[in-house]
Amino acid sequence: MPFSEEVIQKTSEVSSDFRDLMSEHKGYNKRVEKIEKKGHLLAEDEEELKKLKLLKLAVKDKMEKIIGENAGA
Repeated sequence: MPFSEEVIQKTSEVSSDFRDLMSEHKGYNKRVEKIEKKGHLLAEDEEELKKLKLLKLAVKDKMEKIIGENAGA
């Protein structure tokens, strides 16, 4: 579920865990972009890409949970 920049900003102001997760998500995203820019991917690259995308999704789920918890607070 996409959240507005305002909601994300407010959550990052009150939650250090959320800020840490945002940083982690950005790091995974940069690594994904770097691999995808290679063009032709080796099997190792494909496996790393799959792993990174799963990690990004897990972090995003945690971020959404924190947003939901803060919205209810």
